[in-house]
Amino acid sequence: MQPDNTATSHHHRRAYERVLFKHMAVLNFVGGKSLLGITRNVSLHGVFLVVTNVPPDVEPGSEALLGLTIANLKKSFPCRVAHIRDNGIGIAFQKKDLDFGTTLTEFLKQKTQYWLGTDIKSSNHLQLTLLDTSTPTPKEIPNIHLIKMSATHINLSFFSSYGRSLRPGDSLDLEIRKYEQTPITLKVVVQSVSTIHPKNTVNADEKNLLCRVPRHAETHGKCHQRFGT
Repeated sequence: MQPDNTATSHHHRRAYERVLFKHMAVLNFVGGKSLLGITRNVSLHGVFLVVTNVPPDVEPGSEALLGLTIANLKKSFPCRVAHIRDNGIGIAFQKKDLDFGTTLTEFLKQKTQYWLGTDIKSSNHLQLTLLDTSTPTPKEIPNIHLIKMSATHINLSFFSSYGRSLRPGDSLDLEIRKYEQTPITLKVVVQSVSTIHPKNTVNADEKNLLCRVPRHAETHGKCHQRFGT
């Protein structure tokens, strides 16, 4: 398998490696033989599969279909065996015009949605940008920090020195980035604003902001966004 040559493809490859690490896959060879494996390295050029036993008739050059279940859809990609090691098989894709990159980009978005559909805390290292859209000119609210997020509510902290007092019912745009190339923007509604107890903060100016995620929240992106599955 050839290495990716650009910074952009490297970004994509690393994201794919993270999201497809230890993902179940199957190699369907010509003649009907199937081999189950677990993905370890993934790039736009190919995949390395960890397998327990490689049949003796499988050798470099053998053609197969790589089967993956991605976002609840079964996908197959023409490939060939590039090399064989003691712990697995290196697979190279047959065609450069294959939609593997597009498919995996969609899968990354689905995985981001999965994280949003479960309770997550600030330790998940999400990148957040919050825009106040209740005014004629949207304005970014600086210094926001994630406290907790679920499928229905997002709890943030911010400084009350922000120019305008936020009130229940105000509309905000929250951009969430789990992976650098797959941002999701949610339209949320302020539910409550309260003062954080002094014992829980080192800054008396810090406020607690609880936002509600509408059941059919409007999002930006090519794929359908669904939360709380």
